[in-house]
Amino acid sequence: KESRIIRLKNTKLIPVRWRLIGIGQEGIGQEFSTKTDTGIVEPLSTYELQLNYYASRPRSPASQKNKLQLKLEISDTEGMPGAIKTVNIPVMVEPYDIVLDMTFQKGNDRGIDFGNVRVNQETKQSCILKNKGKREIKYKFELVPDTKSKVDASKFFEIVPKQGTLAAGGDRNAQATSVNIVFKPTTEIHLREAEIIVVSVINVAPSPKGIESGGQLNQSTTHIGASLSTLKGGSEAGAIRNVIAAQQQPVAPPIEEEVARIRLKISAKATYSKFVLMPEKEVNFGPMPMGTSRRIEKFIIENHGEHDFKYIISKYQREASPQKLNIKEYKKVSPANRADSAMSAKTVRKYDQSRDVPTQGRLQVGPFTISPAFAMIMPGGNTTVSVECIPESDVPRKFEEEIQIDIADKNPAEYPQGILYKLKSELIVPQIDTSDISSIFEEHRIVRNLSSFQNIADSVTGGVYGEEERRFQFRNVIVGRTSKARFKITNSQKVPVDITLALRPISKVQRVVEAFELDTNRAQIPPYSSYFAVVSFTPTSMQSYSAIFDVIIDGQIKTNKDTRITPNFSFEIHGEGHLPRVTILRPAIRNKKAQAMMIFNKLLLGRQTTQQLLLLNDGVLPAKVDFYLHDVENVFSIETSNENPHPEHLVINDITRKATVASAIFEVGQKIALDVLFKPKTTQGPQRYEAALRLVVVDNQYEDTIVQLIGESYTDDITLDNIHGFVTADENLTIESGQQTIVEEDAPSKY
Repeated sequence: KESRIIRLKNTKLIPVRWRLIGIGQEGIGQEFSTKTDTGIVEPLSTYELQLNYYASRPRSPASQKNKLQLKLEISDTEGMPGAIKTVNIPVMVEPYDIVLDMTFQKGNDRGIDFGNVRVNQETKQSCILKNKGKREIKYKFELVPDTKSKVDASKFFEIVPKQGTLAAGGDRNAQATSVNIVFKPTTEIHLREAEIIVVSVINVAPSPKGIESGGQLNQSTTHIGASLSTLKGGSEAGAIRNVIAAQQQPVAPPIEEEVARIRLKISAKATYSKFVLMPEKEVNFGPMPMGTSRRIEKFIIENHGEHDFKYIISKYQREASPQKLNIKEYKKVSPANRADSAMSAKTVRKYDQSRDVPTQGRLQVGPFTISPAFAMIMPGGNTTVSVECIPESDVPRKFEEEIQIDIADKNPAEYPQGILYKLKSELIVPQIDTSDISSIFEEHRIVRNLSSFQNIADSVTGGVYGEEERRFQFRNVIVGRTSKARFKITNSQKVPVDITLALRPISKVQRVVEAFELDTNRAQIPPYSSYFAVVSFTPTSMQSYSAIFDVIIDGQIKTNKDTRITPNFSFEIHGEGHLPRVTILRPAIRNKKAQAMMIFNKLLLGRQTTQQLLLLNDGVLPAKVDFYLHDVENVFSIETSNENPHPEHLVINDITRKATVASAIFEVGQKIALDVLFKPKTTQGPQRYEAALRLVVVDNQYEDTIVQLIGESYTDDITLDNIHGFVTADENLTIESGQQTIVEEDAPSKY
């Protein structure tokens, strides 16, 4: 809306009437209006007529449709017909639009997206302004607080320039003006379509001018011209002159009017480098055995942020060092587009003055070598850093070093001096426990002296260790059988220990170790654990065997090339081969072949008699005896004797089902008695019977004994019993005294 004032000044002494014609005409006239189109101007007074213009659309100044001709009729108030004077008032208008074109470098309509940037990283976006209207305008950028996040935008954003003037250019000749919006985050911030920038569009219009006595009144959009009008009356009534005048106003500054306020939506995010170390605080090699050449451990640096970052590892200095490598200097010399870059040769030479900073991608700190000591890690990626420990010490000791991991664009509040990281290791001498004899021989008997134990426990099986002799003895092992003994070796240290097990001859004369064998020659014992060394003893004959058992910890150094390494623990192993044996105490009669003979007296048909077979285990091992009866006539049989002290150890078998007629188990020193029954058959008549009872000692191929059985039957009408026979009356006395009777008759040659 634009308004202009037409001043009607009556300088006469009589009133005059005026009427305005042309308002509301078809076309542009419909865009003009006044409060009234007629009125009276009193004598010697002024009347101000306000003409209002409402522009409906832009119009060109050269178009005829933009011109309006108004007529001002002046007449007498007392009814004089017709107009005394008619004044033409030409009206010209030039309505226009304010067209401001805003183009953003990155973003959408009415918005700027800075994306995700690093904290303290300056970035900017450009806003291109073009005035495509036909009049000069001004713009003004203003930072306002965000109503949602309460972020003070003035701390993070800067606008250059904040305000200015845009000359009229039209659609084709509009000149572009660039406004830079700079984002300078000093801490982490996240804005999403925050309306923190307001753009004011200001219309610049010249001040209105009023003209008296034929002057012209102008406005930037509407031009109203007025000409001088004179109203003359009769001579008698006096001349009345109405003058429409406008006096020219002094020059005034242009009028600035804010016509629009545009809120820009700003999206921006600033973050620090996000990372994770695994392990978090240290790499601990733990205990390391003496003699270890090297060991490698690793830790991982993971990038959990949205930007790539570079890291550099250096030795931690308690006091600031002028030669310490700064991450900012490193960033200048490192390629920006390589994930795992090495410093240039020039840079390496620059920082090679200090051994506490990495050179050629490696850093040496004490016994630890770190590689790579610097690299770039992409978002979502990681780098594995190897730490190699090469301990160089002749004595046990602990190593502890501190390194500093400097990561670019980290949060200085959390890590003002980088990440402090520790490297630890401990050098320990591997040892085994040789003092606890009860633990080493926990599965065996331990005695102070073997000779005294030999006398009191001759029949004890298993292993026995004598402390005074430092000898372990396998007892009562059958020839050809294998007996195993386990010895517990304990690692009492925090490091694993590698041991070598060996058997060596007890003297230089004996070159080869016989009968003894190790299950394995090498073993590794974990920390605070035990290992059982197994030695097998298999005697091949009835003799004594001896060897030295050595336990040697690996990694020992020879004092002399010609001498062997001194064992850490050793003792003598001794064993003897034995066979089970059984002696026949009764019968005592032997033939010329030294075979036992059991001779029965003549026996009347239909009768039966028995004789006792008494056996003794006089060996050092339990024995099992199987009895085989070779009796063609089937007149002999075996029964359990009533004098048998251990009847449960004797088993009588059914000869029709098993080959053995009986089986007996003898403990050491035990006796077993059997009754041999002779019962001749009545159907066969009187005759002489011969049979053989074979005694087989299990596991002793040399103990295969034959007992000859001889019996005779008769059928006399009158018989006298016990008159004579091959055995004298004092047979029992002879047997008890241990004497044997030798007869001339031989046993059967083969059974």
